[in-house]
Amino acid sequence: GADAARFGFKSSLLLLQSLASAALAAAMLARQPPAASPRAPRQRQRWRWVVVVGAYYASHWFGLASLPFLSYPVHVTLKSCKAIPVVIGERLLTDRRHAPSKYLGVIAMCVGASAFVVSAMGDASDKTTTARGVGLVGCALVADGLYGGFQTKLVGSCDSEWVLMFTMNAWQAALSLGSALAAGEGRGAVAAASEPSVARDLLAFNLFKALGTLCVYKLLREAGTIVVATVTTLRKVLSVLLSVAFFGHGLDVTQIAALALVVLHKYVGDAAARVLFDTPRRAD
Repeated sequence: GADAARFGFKSSLLLLQSLASAALAAAMLARQPPAASPRAPRQRQRWRWVVVVGAYYASHWFGLASLPFLSYPVHVTLKSCKAIPVVIGERLLTDRRHAPSKYLGVIAMCVGASAFVVSAMGDASDKTTTARGVGLVGCALVADGLYGGFQTKLVGSCDSEWVLMFTMNAWQAALSLGSALAAGEGRGAVAAASEPSVARDLLAFNLFKALGTLCVYKLLREAGTIVVATVTTLRKVLSVLLSVAFFGHGLDVTQIAALALVVLHKYVGDAAARVLFDTPRRAD
């Protein structure tokens, strides 16, 4: 978040992180046997690729565009709810179904994550939250639900998860390049990136972003969309928790309760399902 606000060229930042992820996916593909090279999608799947790539780009673009209009705690809190539109998108757009306890557990996790971030971060931001910022991050969450709903099917139709990672990020890079040129970011972005401190931060940001993206696509193929959304939410909580520990702050009762809800969200979902639906707990 800090890198995007500091660099100030959202389309160029998205271009750089997309190129880094596409390059890493290409390197992984180069290590695979020839059978794992990209294959052309079937005709009936091409519209899904269009929707997924477009929503993937929109999610990142809207998320970056919202940063100047949201305080950091509010931004992280809203993005902590990403798992909710993802499971809704998977429910509406695919034939995958989960037990009610799974959905209730995801909601409990998001509530706990949001409560923890808000209480831990407090008002440690010099930016004011505006309706425009909330609207932009809301659009990002809708886009998360769209591309998250279709990703599981698409990754299963690819020869490897790296094909999906490369395709989505290569197309996102192309869209970001067009957006950056249309916005006239070229010279300004190059000048800003030439500053040693900014260049160092951009390099670290894009490197770790690409490595994180690699882990997400590997997990997507092996475990599915809901697990990926859960892990990315827990990652946000962990980053705030590490920040709290690094600066030597303690945890109050509210924060401990919120963390407990995050950690125990599966069991909370099971218990809520038994109360609300009078159904026995079952494996999902």
